[in-house]
Amino acid sequence: KAAKNLCAVLGQIDPDFVWQSDSWDFGAVPSVWTPERIAKYFADLASEHAHMYMYDTCAEGNPFWNRTNYFGGIDWAFGILHSFQGDDHLHGDLVRVSHSVRQAANDPGSTHLKGLYHIPESFGHNILYFQFTSSLAWNPDGIDVDIFLEHFCRTRYNAKSYDTMLECTRKVVEAVYSGGGTDMYYQRMGITYNPPVAPPFDDYQAYVGRYTQVCSEVALMEEAVTLALRAVRTERDNKLFENDLVVYAKTTLGLKSNYYLMEAYRAFKAGDAAGFDSSAVNALECLDGIQTILSTRPDYSLQKTIDDVMAIPGTNPYVPRMIRKHAVNDMYAPVENYEQLVLFYKPRVAAYLDEMRARLAKGVAEFRYGDAAPALNAIYNRWLDNECRVPEDLLFDGSPIDAVRAVYDCVPHAGIVGASEQDLGTTKHAECAKRERR
Repeated sequence: KAAKNLCAVLGQIDPDFVWQSDSWDFGAVPSVWTPERIAKYFADLASEHAHMYMYDTCAEGNPFWNRTNYFGGIDWAFGILHSFQGDDHLHGDLVRVSHSVRQAANDPGSTHLKGLYHIPESFGHNILYFQFTSSLAWNPDGIDVDIFLEHFCRTRYNAKSYDTMLECTRKVVEAVYSGGGTDMYYQRMGITYNPPVAPPFDDYQAYVGRYTQVCSEVALMEEAVTLALRAVRTERDNKLFENDLVVYAKTTLGLKSNYYLMEAYRAFKAGDAAGFDSSAVNALECLDGIQTILSTRPDYSLQKTIDDVMAIPGTNPYVPRMIRKHAVNDMYAPVENYEQLVLFYKPRVAAYLDEMRARLAKGVAEFRYGDAAPALNAIYNRWLDNECRVPEDLLFDGSPIDAVRAVYDCVPHAGIVGASEQDLGTTKHAECAKRERR
């Protein structure tokens, strides 16, 4: 009834109105939106169908077009919900999304499928994924991953670098765009409502099933960065290359920090003080490396955003605090930015490690989230109550490419290669073999 009344009001304003809605509620509240109720909803709105348009919110992962009789026969679009607000890390599955798009486009009943819709809660990242999925809208049957990657590299990089960067990009796709792409623990430290992305605690053990995945992703991303650095001579003035190198390098370091945090926790549980200290130092060195790289890129500055907003006369003086609050609220929207890494992420990782170190010294083998919560909350409140300016002497003196090269030469040198076997049902891991980086 509410939907019919809404359409009546819209019709009074504009007889040619189009009411756009989506399928989000169908998946979010399945107890309300039963198949029978969805069918009745579209049937009761039959006279409004010509004015209705729906995008299938998460059609690449949780489609409703094939469970609702094509939304009762109204016009609709294939929706891709790739990133929630805090999901700026590299992730996705190119093969899966292309298969899902083709399946919908080629279904005989999809006569009212009118297009493809991106529904991200954040953007400006995962450029390759968004470009690939956008290309599917124009030619879903004529684009596959290999064809796309060749075109992507030919149009993005110097011809002399094509072969190297194509190999580099394929490594990236294998690492993070083939169903992988792990959340960064340093960004999610303290999250409670989404255990699968939380760093290890006794009561947060999701890391067990991600150990081998992280090892594999690190090894592939290291190879990708090594390849990209070979192209610096011909790509130094190419801002697209610079952006990709920065993203690939910080992704590699972030995944490495995940690995070393896992190793620190495992050493703590084993009572191995030396192993713990080594892994703790390596984890923080990885974050130092990310800090160095981000310091060269103003587009990763949260304070710059705040300064730009506050330069507008009459701006609410509480806006800076509101921005800082949103950036850490419930750990839902934490994304990569320089000041937050220096003043929030790194201190919380250090507090996490300090609590384990203190317990290890006392012979206490238990470590639950609540044990670290007081220190994490203190840093949270300090972040809210203070400006997020970082001293200028912490800025790297050089270009982003120079920063990547400098960091790559000094952050933990041992590469990590994926373990060949792992029993994901236990807490026992096959050890990741180590190799010296070439």
